[in-house]
Amino acid sequence: MKLDLKAEVQLDASIQFSPLNNPHQAPRQVFLTGASGFLGVYLLDTLLRKTQATVHCLIRCTTEQEGYQRLQAHLQFYCLWNESHAERIKIIHGDLAQPLLGLSPNRFEQLAEQIDVIYHSAAQVNSFYSYAALKATNVQGTHEILRLAAQHHSKPLHCMSTLAVFFSPPHLQAQQVKETDVPSEELKGGYKQSKWVAEALVREAQARGLTASLYRTARIMGDTRTGINGNTQDFLCSMLRACIHLQQVPEVDTSLNMIPVDFASDAIIALALQSQYNPPAFHLYNPISTHWNSVYAALEEVGYRLTKVPFTHWLDALKQATQADPRNKVFAPVSFLLRSPTFLFAEKPPFDDAQTQQALKFLQLKCTEVDAELLKLYLTYFKNSGFF
Repeated sequence: MKLDLKAEVQLDASIQFSPLNNPHQAPRQVFLTGASGFLGVYLLDTLLRKTQATVHCLIRCTTEQEGYQRLQAHLQFYCLWNESHAERIKIIHGDLAQPLLGLSPNRFEQLAEQIDVIYHSAAQVNSFYSYAALKATNVQGTHEILRLAAQHHSKPLHCMSTLAVFFSPPHLQAQQVKETDVPSEELKGGYKQSKWVAEALVREAQARGLTASLYRTARIMGDTRTGINGNTQDFLCSMLRACIHLQQVPEVDTSLNMIPVDFASDAIIALALQSQYNPPAFHLYNPISTHWNSVYAALEEVGYRLTKVPFTHWLDALKQATQADPRNKVFAPVSFLLRSPTFLFAEKPPFDDAQTQQALKFLQLKCTEVDAELLKLYLTYFKNSGFF
């Protein structure tokens, strides 16, 4: 039975929004989901550096102390821990996939009364899972975030999404995919489908009066200062590791669009804090894409001697390696993901990010090009960390 995504968009009628009390006031109490993830931990760091707000982080944990220790270790892993910010980090012991975020009604109401703004970054990112498997976290979780945004007083919402919601045939035929465009529901893959529904819930909330923005990002890569990348489940990272183990790299004429995680977090928080531009969505896309040949050259630069072969030959080698060891954690995920019609080397829609670039220019922010030097930093980190 075909999944009807439009039928999945059901925002509780009781969730209604009133005008903001002080729309341009600096936030004092921030609610953040996803701080234990990759982009989320950088959003936490940027919020702590760029504002004086206390940041309340939703964490699944046994106790608040255990959650705090885990979040501290997470910040330390990325070299982001700053002792002077410690007292401004508060742990909310809950669960995004549960009603009321896993909080009691009294605690939910208390939190709703306390906070000024919401940053929703948490999501279950898994290209293998079906929509049904991801619905609780990615869809129902967004629904409960919208309930929190409406409870007691309306609060602005800044919701993280992905440009992959446009990875469908109708958008491939478009001249440009603008920030104001609504993605087609003709999507395959549970993760993209769940993000489509989550976005649609936010749009419905916007129609009911919520001040909210969606931040659709390109592929997020490591820190420009350290090269650290905790998102090793990303298809590109898995693909590079498979190339090294096969000692082959496919010869393809394609470019990849990548944004560094520190730029992404700085841009999102800067866009959220300014008041000159308040569009319903932003596209965080690197103006300069990186050709696959540059990635191949960087692999050689850090010491990997790989043979360039036609893509079909590379696929045959991958298939043989996967059949020889179906449980191999290097080959099996890549073999599965290559079945997708929107896999790494497939044609992508032509994105337009004019209004985002206008806002970033006003804020004096510019995305770093993922050039030979930065690629070398990323690959060196993967090599030294043992990922490759």
